Amino acid sequence: LGDVYKRQVKTGERYLDIGAHTGTTVEKFIAISKSDFEKIWAIEPDKNNFSKLVDRVKRYPKSIHERVELIKVAIAA
Repeated sequence: LGDVYKRQVKTGERYLDIGAHTGTTVEKFIAISKSDFEKIWAIEPDKNNFSKLVDRVKRYPKSIHERVELIKVAIAA
């Protein structure tokens, strides 16, 4: 998430990360929003990446990680 997103992220945003991998983009969104977001949905199908994603999100205080929903599923069109 670069400078464009920093200017566009507003208080109370919702964020959907399809292909969340290990959670680096989720982590960046939390930082850019200064933890002032409504909800994050992070979707990752790979079991190893999902495990790392869970570990990364659980490092945050409960007030943050309870607003991050982790979903282990693949999405295709």
